Amino acid sequence: LGELNKYPSASVFSMIIGQSPKRILANDFDLEHIEVISKLTRRTSKELENRSLWPFRRFLGINQLNKIRRKKRIMFCSLCIQDTYYHRVHWEFRPLIMCTKHNLRLIQQCYSCGEYIDIQSFMSQKCKCGFQLIESQSVPTESFLHPSQIYLEKVLFDTGRLYSLLQLADRTFFLLDRMQSYLSEIPYKMRAFSNTGSNADKCESLAVMFGNVLWMYEDFTNRFFRVLEDFLVNIPEGQKRSRRIKFEKLFELKGFEYIREAYESFWIYKKDVGHIKKHFSIFKYKPELFARTSNITKNDAKKAIGISCEKFMMLYEKDDSSITKHTLGSKHNYKVDKNWVESLIEEKQHYVSKSKAAEILGLERGTIT
Repeated sequence: LGELNKYPSASVFSMIIGQSPKRILANDFDLEHIEVISKLTRRTSKELENRSLWPFRRFLGINQLNKIRRKKRIMFCSLCIQDTYYHRVHWEFRPLIMCTKHNLRLIQQCYSCGEYIDIQSFMSQKCKCGFQLIESQSVPTESFLHPSQIYLEKVLFDTGRLYSLLQLADRTFFLLDRMQSYLSEIPYKMRAFSNTGSNADKCESLAVMFGNVLWMYEDFTNRFFRVLEDFLVNIPEGQKRSRRIKFEKLFELKGFEYIREAYESFWIYKKDVGHIKKHFSIFKYKPELFARTSNITKNDAKKAIGISCEKFMMLYEKDDSSITKHTLGSKHNYKVDKNWVESLIEEKQHYVSKSKAAEILGLERGTIT
């Protein structure tokens, strides 16, 4: 625009619209700057808004936007620019690495020298090495990414759904990070928070992470429970608690009550089958969940009924339907039906001790059996 109006430099154009060169190059304008550009270009403010990051900045906030936007480097589709040479706004988002129109991977490096493309090079239509960008050749995208990439591009322009998805993804990444992708045909370890690797690797990693988030909640609750099972098995013990707590921050937000209910039901089930204990963190911060469990441990049952270990084993021999034994190596774990324990406690209230019975009957204690 500066060249077309014969401004001596980009900084002059920057002064005219009252915006910094850095934000201009990032396509990041406030509404007041869009109004000035509208007068200069004779384009409507609405049209310019839709081609800038302003709607996303206004709705998401700068912090959320910065998590998913590209800043210095850009990406583009070789077939799209051959059709009409301009930079599409949805190419500015890091989780999008595919052109959904042509099913091709977006280009972010020069086809000739391998350098990353910045906005100045794109606008001049050539890399710093002299290669004409319009001669670039995109390659097909892996098919497993197609559904999630198509969905992501659609949701970009529905800011309400986009904001909800970003909230969901931010928290779910703590479950998925360092686990194997559920989408790729070959082993692919997901990395949500890594600062290592090339920019291309980070964009692909983010695309795979979002793809797995969408996959995980698509067949709810089956896939959600599968991820939680794998989380228990594959995540190191020292990380599980902190990552669960970070994921559970999701439940402080509106709109995710259905996930909280499924999440709590999963851990209640795990408690009932004996895979976790009542001291598990979720029962500590929300003790009322323990009331929804069906089984208790052998020690809890003994304490509640008020019997010895020997008496407990006698009960087990008499009623093995209410007490289930699980053996792992030389260790035995017992699950006791909570309703059965409560019925025993109620029944016990109708009995008296041997001493009391002997006193009432006027007999020696030793004669009472």
